[in-house]
Amino acid sequence: MTRPLCAFANWFSVEVGNELTDARRLGHPWRETTWTDRMLRGLRALRDPRIVVKASNEAVTAADMDWWFVDRATRTHIGLALQAKILHYHRQNSALWAFDELAHPRTAPGAQARKLLGYVAGSRRTGATIYPIYLFYNCDQGAPPDTSYPSHCAGVNWANGHAIARHIRRNVAGKSFPASAKRFTTLSPLMMPLTFLLCTLDSGGMPRPIDIAALLAFDRDRLARTAGELDIDLRAVPHPRIGDGIPDVVERILARAGRDGDDDDQLDRSAVVFLSGE
Repeated sequence: MTRPLCAFANWFSVEVGNELTDARRLGHPWRETTWTDRMLRGLRALRDPRIVVKASNEAVTAADMDWWFVDRATRTHIGLALQAKILHYHRQNSALWAFDELAHPRTAPGAQARKLLGYVAGSRRTGATIYPIYLFYNCDQGAPPDTSYPSHCAGVNWANGHAIARHIRRNVAGKSFPASAKRFTTLSPLMMPLTFLLCTLDSGGMPRPIDIAALLAFDRDRLARTAGELDIDLRAVPHPRIGDGIPDVVERILARAGRDGDDDDQLDRSAVVFLSGE
């Protein structure tokens, strides 16, 4: 039997791919914030007591949301700081489709990526272990057959945030960032489907921190073999680690779970907590 979280990863990815393909035909520009909100709603709709979703009123840091994987039995955790980017697909030639806001903002390319890594590094001072991830929303099909965009592509993919940040840093020149560096064809070797993160488990149940760290480590090791011209230097891509204890921010989220009405202690960032070990 397919676990609900894995089923969600499959159907949400299909929905994103289909909707972006349909929007391309209509000339409609989707925004990544819309799909991030829909992801939060979809996770909440699972009504799984082991998945706690808290949406913020306003994000004040570089990442769109945090995912926390917490094992109560071992009192360990790992957080993922997610930054979402959506494919811009309006050009006729799909080989030119790109994540135009990859090096956001355009007035200071790469500042968002630096802020994301700064948030991850700063979290260590609070006792939290967080790893940066980029989330990519893509078209699924309908691309012209004479280009390098695949006839089938997972609607939601993710990539190592350290690797993406290094790629951005290496290509920024003053206030410019080359179009070729943000194309799907350039970045696709770094991508893995959402299902790999939420479905690849030896045992059933909710992903544990140790499972997520193992998947991130596998992905890190493959980068040197598959990234090609991106020239990923693994010295700039730290090993994923799990943290001891349950971070205070997660404890606050769990304490507020199920409470109705306004909250005096609003979260600065949207967050999802995945609980295991119960």
